[in-house]
Amino acid sequence: EPALIGGGAVTVDPADPGSNLVCKGHHPDLLVIRPELKDNKSGQIKLEQIRKLVGFMGHRPGRGGWRVAIIDSMDQVNRNGANALLKLLEEPPEKTMLFLVASRPGRLPPTIRSRCRLVRIAPPDEALCRDVIAGHLSDIDASRAEDLARLAEGAPGRA
Repeated sequence: EPALIGGGAVTVDPADPGSNLVCKGHHPDLLVIRPELKDNKSGQIKLEQIRKLVGFMGHRPGRGGWRVAIIDSMDQVNRNGANALLKLLEEPPEKTMLFLVASRPGRLPPTIRSRCRLVRIAPPDEALCRDVIAGHLSDIDASRAEDLARLAEGAPGRA
């Protein structure tokens, strides 16, 4: 929490087995909810996905730590999904953390907003973006990394 709230940097140790599981999408205590691509013309996060999340959060952590879920993005959750999420937000199980990502938090239902802590996350500056890109693309020269960082506009994953 201090890194998120206090403004410190968040780092990931690539040698840590837990970090490795997260990066590969295989950590048993992490669930990321995004709109499904198959048979989803609306682009919304479906009620079934929220129900899966509620069930996931109700189980004990498999690795003895915390259960963490990320909904990316709450902007894509319809009213039925938001209502299904309310009980979890009102009475979260022990050792659970739920991150609701939203580009327009003011448009979320008041019943959801009132149960959440707002944490604004600024995009990385161009220098940090360049360093992230260079770290992930080891064969790239500095000039190209700078160009990509500028084009990425604070989102190195776009590069």
